[in-house]
Amino acid sequence: MVNNLFFIGYLFTYILVFISCTNNPKINNDIKEGTTIKKYSTNDTFQKMNFEFYLHDKNISELAKNYYLGKFKPTDNPETDKLLNLSLTTDTILRPFYFWCLNDIISNADGALMEYVGEPARRYIEEFPVEFLYYIDNRRINVADWQTAINYSGYYGNEQSENAKAVLKNFTTAILKKCTHCNDFQIKRLMQFAQDCFNE
Repeated sequence: MVNNLFFIGYLFTYILVFISCTNNPKINNDIKEGTTIKKYSTNDTFQKMNFEFYLHDKNISELAKNYYLGKFKPTDNPETDKLLNLSLTTDTILRPFYFWCLNDIISNADGALMEYVGEPARRYIEEFPVEFLYYIDNRRINVADWQTAINYSGYYGNEQSENAKAVLKNFTTAILKKCTHCNDFQIKRLMQFAQDCFNE
Protein backbone atom coordinates (compact mmCIF):
# COMPACT_ATOMS: atom_id res chain seq x y z
CA MET A 1 0.00 0.00 0.00
CA VAL A 2 2.78 2.44 0.98
CA ASN A 3 4.71 1.49 -2.15
CA ASN A 4 1.65 2.14 -4.32
CA LEU A 5 1.14 5.59 -2.76
CA PHE A 6 4.81 6.40 -3.28
CA PHE A 7 4.57 5.29 -6.93
CA ILE A 8 1.39 7.35 -7.53
CA GLY A 9 3.01 10.42 -5.92
CA TYR A 10 6.11 9.99 -8.06
CA LEU A 11 4.02 9.56 -11.24
CA PHE A 12 1.91 12.63 -10.38
CA THR A 13 5.07 14.76 -9.86
CA TYR A 14 6.54 13.54 -13.14
CA ILE A 15 3.34 14.43 -15.05
CA LEU A 16 3.26 17.94 -13.48
CA VAL A 17 6.89 18.61 -14.40
CA PHE A 18 6.32 17.34 -17.94
CA ILE A 19 3.23 19.52 -18.44
CA SER A 20 4.90 22.64 -17.05
CA CYS A 21 7.91 22.16 -19.33
CA THR A 22 5.85 21.66 -22.47
CA ASN A 23 3.55 24.62 -21.72
CA ASN A 24 6.32 27.19 -21.27
CA PRO A 25 6.51 29.70 -24.12
CA LYS A 26 9.52 29.09 -26.31
CA ILE A 27 12.23 31.72 -26.11
CA ASN A 28 13.09 32.99 -29.56
CA ASN A 29 16.84 32.62 -30.06
CA ASP A 30 16.77 34.10 -33.55
CA ILE A 31 17.16 37.83 -33.15
CA LYS A 32 15.97 38.46 -36.70
CA GLU A 33 12.50 36.95 -36.18
CA GLY A 34 9.65 38.24 -34.07
CA THR A 35 9.59 41.28 -31.83
CA THR A 36 9.46 39.92 -28.28
CA ILE A 37 12.01 41.07 -25.75
CA LYS A 38 12.88 37.50 -24.71
CA LYS A 39 15.75 37.20 -27.15
CA TYR A 40 19.39 36.39 -26.76
CA SER A 41 22.51 36.80 -28.79
CA THR A 42 23.43 34.18 -31.34
CA ASN A 43 26.61 33.96 -29.25
CA ASP A 44 25.92 32.05 -26.00
CA THR A 45 28.37 34.06 -23.88
CA PHE A 46 26.27 37.19 -24.44
CA GLN A 47 23.28 35.54 -22.73
CA LYS A 48 24.64 36.90 -19.45
CA MET A 49 24.31 40.43 -20.81
CA ASN A 50 21.41 42.40 -19.33
CA PHE A 51 19.61 43.34 -22.55
CA GLU A 52 16.59 44.62 -20.59
CA PHE A 53 18.79 47.32 -19.05
CA TYR A 54 19.76 48.63 -22.49
CA LEU A 55 16.27 48.38 -23.96
CA HIS A 56 14.93 50.62 -21.20
CA ASP A 57 17.81 53.10 -21.15
CA LYS A 58 16.50 56.46 -22.38
CA ASN A 59 19.82 57.20 -24.08
CA ILE A 60 19.94 54.05 -26.19
CA SER A 61 19.80 54.44 -29.95
CA GLU A 62 16.39 53.56 -31.34
CA LEU A 63 18.14 52.03 -34.33
CA ALA A 64 20.18 49.62 -32.17
CA LYS A 65 17.12 48.78 -30.12
CA ASN A 66 15.11 48.02 -33.26
CA TYR A 67 17.92 45.80 -34.55
CA TYR A 68 17.89 43.79 -31.35
CA LEU A 69 14.11 43.46 -31.45
CA GLY A 70 14.18 42.31 -35.07
CA LYS A 71 12.44 45.44 -36.36
CA PHE A 72 15.42 46.60 -38.41
CA LYS A 73 17.25 44.38 -40.88
CA PRO A 74 20.74 45.56 -41.92
CA THR A 75 21.25 45.99 -45.65
CA ASP A 76 23.50 48.14 -47.81
CA ASN A 77 22.04 51.49 -46.71
CA PRO A 78 23.07 54.54 -44.62
CA GLU A 79 21.05 53.37 -41.60
CA THR A 80 23.12 50.19 -41.40
CA ASP A 81 26.31 52.26 -41.61
CA LYS A 82 25.05 54.39 -38.72
CA LEU A 83 24.20 51.32 -36.64
CA LEU A 84 27.61 49.74 -37.18
CA ASN A 85 29.42 52.91 -36.14
CA LEU A 86 27.52 53.25 -32.86
CA SER A 87 30.11 50.88 -31.36
CA LEU A 88 32.65 53.71 -31.54
CA THR A 89 30.82 55.76 -28.91
CA THR A 90 32.81 57.03 -25.93
CA ASP A 91 29.84 56.16 -23.70
CA THR A 92 31.19 53.19 -21.75
CA ILE A 93 27.71 52.31 -20.44
CA LEU A 94 26.08 51.91 -23.85
CA ARG A 95 29.08 50.71 -25.86
CA PRO A 96 28.74 47.00 -24.86
CA PHE A 97 25.26 46.93 -26.38
CA TYR A 98 26.44 48.65 -29.55
CA PHE A 99 29.39 46.27 -29.71
CA TRP A 100 26.93 43.39 -29.45
CA CYS A 101 25.08 44.79 -32.49
CA LEU A 102 28.32 45.17 -34.48
CA ASN A 103 29.51 41.69 -33.56
CA ASP A 104 26.16 40.08 -34.33
CA ILE A 105 25.99 41.74 -37.75
CA ILE A 106 29.58 40.67 -38.53
CA SER A 107 28.74 37.10 -37.53
CA ASN A 108 25.74 37.03 -39.86
CA ALA A 109 27.05 39.17 -42.72
CA ASP A 110 27.10 37.89 -46.27
CA GLY A 111 26.86 39.33 -49.77
CA ALA A 112 26.46 43.11 -49.94
CA LEU A 113 26.52 43.45 -46.15
CA MET A 114 30.14 42.25 -46.06
CA GLU A 115 31.08 45.51 -47.77
CA TYR A 116 29.84 47.43 -44.74
CA VAL A 117 31.25 45.56 -41.74
CA GLY A 118 35.02 45.66 -42.28
CA GLU A 119 35.67 49.33 -41.75
CA PRO A 120 33.69 49.71 -38.48
CA ALA A 121 35.26 46.47 -37.20
CA ARG A 122 38.74 47.83 -37.88
CA ARG A 123 37.91 51.24 -36.38
CA TYR A 124 36.58 49.59 -33.21
CA ILE A 125 39.86 47.70 -32.72
CA GLU A 126 41.90 50.84 -33.40
CA GLU A 127 39.87 52.81 -30.84
CA PHE A 128 39.48 50.16 -28.14
CA PRO A 129 42.25 47.56 -28.55
CA VAL A 130 42.27 46.36 -24.92
CA GLU A 131 38.49 46.06 -24.87
CA PHE A 132 38.72 44.01 -28.07
CA LEU A 133 41.16 41.61 -26.37
CA TYR A 134 38.73 41.31 -23.47
CA TYR A 135 36.01 40.14 -25.87
CA ILE A 136 38.40 37.65 -27.44
CA ASP A 137 39.45 36.30 -24.04
CA ASN A 138 35.84 35.88 -22.97
CA ARG A 139 34.94 34.17 -26.25
CA ARG A 140 32.39 36.81 -27.14
CA ILE A 141 33.52 37.07 -30.73
CA ASN A 142 34.49 34.75 -33.53
CA VAL A 143 38.01 35.94 -34.40
CA ALA A 144 37.85 34.42 -37.89
CA ASP A 145 34.65 36.37 -38.67
CA TRP A 146 36.31 39.63 -37.68
CA GLN A 147 39.45 38.89 -39.68
CA THR A 148 37.37 37.99 -42.73
CA ALA A 149 35.33 41.20 -42.42
CA ILE A 150 38.41 43.40 -42.10
CA ASN A 151 40.20 41.62 -44.92
CA TYR A 152 37.16 42.00 -47.16
CA SER A 153 36.22 45.62 -46.52
CA GLY A 154 38.42 47.09 -43.79
CA TYR A 155 39.99 49.72 -46.02
CA TYR A 156 39.68 53.48 -45.64
CA GLY A 157 38.98 55.74 -48.59
CA ASN A 158 42.60 56.64 -49.29
CA GLU A 159 43.91 53.06 -49.00
CA GLN A 160 44.39 50.58 -51.80
CA SER A 161 43.22 47.03 -51.13
CA GLU A 162 45.98 45.80 -53.47
CA ASN A 163 48.62 47.23 -51.13
CA ALA A 164 48.01 45.06 -48.07
CA LYS A 165 51.39 45.90 -46.50
CA ALA A 166 50.63 49.62 -46.40
CA VAL A 167 47.13 48.97 -45.02
CA LEU A 168 48.57 46.66 -42.34
CA LYS A 169 51.08 49.35 -41.36
CA ASN A 170 48.28 51.91 -40.98
CA PHE A 171 46.24 49.43 -38.94
CA THR A 172 49.06 48.51 -36.53
CA THR A 173 50.16 52.16 -36.15
CA ALA A 174 46.61 53.17 -35.18
CA ILE A 175 46.38 50.30 -32.66
CA LEU A 176 49.71 51.19 -31.05
CA LYS A 177 48.68 54.83 -30.75
CA LYS A 178 45.76 53.81 -28.49
CA CYS A 179 47.63 51.00 -26.76
CA THR A 180 49.85 53.19 -24.58
CA HIS A 181 49.21 51.10 -21.45
CA CYS A 182 49.30 47.70 -23.14
CA ASN A 183 51.84 45.15 -21.98
CA ASP A 184 54.13 43.33 -24.41
CA PHE A 185 51.88 40.28 -24.58
CA GLN A 186 48.81 42.34 -25.45
CA ILE A 187 50.72 44.19 -28.16
CA LYS A 188 52.02 40.93 -29.59
CA ARG A 189 48.50 39.50 -29.77
CA LEU A 190 47.06 42.60 -31.41
CA MET A 191 49.88 42.74 -33.96
CA GLN A 192 49.32 39.08 -34.79
CA PHE A 193 45.60 39.65 -35.18
CA ALA A 194 46.22 42.57 -37.54
CA GLN A 195 48.72 40.59 -39.57
CA ASP A 196 46.26 37.71 -39.93
CA CYS A 197 43.67 40.18 -41.30
CA PHE A 198 45.90 41.20 -44.19
CA ASN A 199 47.82 38.04 -45.00
CA GLU A 200 48.46 38.02 -48.72
